[in-house]
Amino acid sequence: MTGRPAAAVVGATLTLLACSGGREAPDSQRGGEALLRRPCGDLLKPADAAASPPSDVPVQGVTWYDRRTQGSTAYHFGHLPGEQVGAARDAVIAGLQSAGYTASGTAERGNAGADGQFAGRHAGTVELTPYCKGRLRLRLQLDR
Repeated sequence: MTGRPAAAVVGATLTLLACSGGREAPDSQRGGEALLRRPCGDLLKPADAAASPPSDVPVQGVTWYDRRTQGSTAYHFGHLPGEQVGAARDAVIAGLQSAGYTASGTAERGNAGADGQFAGRHAGTVELTPYCKGRLRLRLQLDR
């Protein structure tokens, strides 16, 4: 497009953006909110004792359902009650800190995801993302 048609498209786009008032959430955040509205149904996997992290990594209230390894890194997957990824991440990190771990950084992408790093007897990361209505998914990465 060149000339007037391109200018009209740009003008219309700017008008739409101005009318939205900038209140629209980014795509990634809208996706997270949509996941929290979908029913859990068959999504919730049952607990698997073999998926639990070591006992000296205290993470409470999680249904651990899968564990995978890649080299010396173990990944533990679980789901827990909640809808606010940042608050859930903070609670997980606080539990680790009360057990002697140190937190070394956190990040948050609206309510689409939140992560944090920790170190101590184990070093690793936690990542929380929306899963389904009233539930969040937790990925715990432990480096050995």
